[in-house]
Amino acid sequence: MAKRQIWLFGDSYSSTDPNHAHLQYCWPYKLSRMYSLVNFSISGTGPDYQFLKLQDRIEATKNIENLKAVTIIFFMSNDSRKNFSFLRKVSDACFMIHTAMDTEDSSPTMEYRKEEYREHKPFLKKFFKTYYFHNNKEELSMLKNVAFLKEISKLFNKVLVIPVFDMPYGKLHEKFTLNVEPTPNFHVAEGPTMYDVSKDLDPNYFSIPNHLPHSHHDIMLNALIDWIEEDNLINTNIFKNKG
Repeated sequence: MAKRQIWLFGDSYSSTDPNHAHLQYCWPYKLSRMYSLVNFSISGTGPDYQFLKLQDRIEATKNIENLKAVTIIFFMSNDSRKNFSFLRKVSDACFMIHTAMDTEDSSPTMEYRKEEYREHKPFLKKFFKTYYFHNNKEELSMLKNVAFLKEISKLFNKVLVIPVFDMPYGKLHEKFTLNVEPTPNFHVAEGPTMYDVSKDLDPNYFSIPNHLPHSHHDIMLNALIDWIEEDNLINTNIFKNKG
């Protein structure tokens, strides 16, 4: 019997490092042992890069009907992680806003990356200050990104969106209780963002695989299996007081 096809998109919250010493307990690795999983997740990337990979994969599919066999899990990272043409590595997208905004950070890696992109700092500062934040792109883009995935979910078996840093509704939700409504084959995980979950679970969340304590990888794995197999909706509050 053929395994279900899963396409996984995201950043470090869903990426897999094949050289990691604890790979075998990481939920993306375990999921790949159970399903025909293609993991496009790369640490540091954002929706820009992930949508490019999704578009490439769709265009490479010769028979569009084949997409109906594919289930998508999309860890929606911060929209400010733009896939600029001058990036040395796509994973450097996460450093660009810090380079532009002169954020203080004690991380040697962060300071090194900011120095690497010093020549692009004038452009980055103009882009973020005079365009991105001026036009409230961060909040509106999250909503558009989720709405886009809802629209293309018609092509696939089903699509799950798990917000990483920001919920996709913001002020519009606060004023009008506006949501991207679920459909039989499209869902957005409820509960806090994965960032809020991880920093509450472990003060060293930044340095652990997928930013989850060892014991919580199986919680994520089982929640995803329940959604894949039984359509049980995911609420990230399941991580609280467990493990």
